[in-house]
Amino acid sequence: MLVYDQYGNMVNMDAANVATQLGNIVNQLMEKLLASGMTILEGRGLIGYLKSEIDMTATISLMKAQIHLTNPKL
Repeated sequence: MLVYDQYGNMVNMDAANVATQLGNIVNQLMEKLLASGMTILEGRGLIGYLKSEIDMTATISLMKAQIHLTNPKL
């Protein structure tokens, strides 16, 4: 299943939908926290934390897939 075409355009609708949903959730969170007094500095820190969480989760998923490919019994 392709996610990107040869030009680098996202062609997988599941991936595009999840990306859009994540963007909407983050937007709602940031608006709520900023309205309740979060500072811009705290917001920048939160952005870094969110990026790290997504990156770590995606990396673990890729590692699990690699382990399964090399040893399907696990």
